[in-house]
Amino acid sequence: MSWPQVSDLNKENKAAKLYNINAIPASFLIDPKGNIIAYSPTEETLEKILERVAP
Repeated sequence: MSWPQVSDLNKENKAAKLYNINAIPASFLIDPKGNIIAYSPTEETLEKILERVAP
């Protein structure tokens, strides 16, 4: 994948608190401003979102 990915499997961490993650695995698509634009998107949903926002 050509975008940054984050993994922090510690029970207590800033990302988990910030995005209210309470289960692993969890996946979010986050825009450059830090807003969650998709939670656990399917491949089809991810492709549609990226078509809209990709240059």
